[in-house]
Amino acid sequence: MDLKPPTNGVATSNAAADSVEESAATLRMQVYEAIKDAGSNGMTDDELMVKLDMRGNTLHPRRWELTRKFKNVVDSGKRRRTRTGRNAIVWVVVNPNDDAEAEYL
Repeated sequence: MDLKPPTNGVATSNAAADSVEESAATLRMQVYEAIKDAGSNGMTDDELMVKLDMRGNTLHPRRWELTRKFKNVVDSGKRRRTRTGRNAIVWVVVNPNDDAEAEYL
């Protein structure tokens, strides 16, 4: 599986992906573990940003990888309000894997 961070092909996006490539696995694991630890309650991106003290432009690509590449984080069907009052997807882990670290590194 290609674990290179996602990019939209624009030069600045490519540069950003290159700059985070070394830390992407660690960041991805932090996001996975936070969602997994929340259990069936799950977490929104906004909640993850607060809990992990992570900016959205760092968090969103890591969560995208978990939902689109690894496919073990899914939309729970629930929605919760963000700090700005908007509804957000609540993400949950399917088939939690205690050995997920090896898969993401």
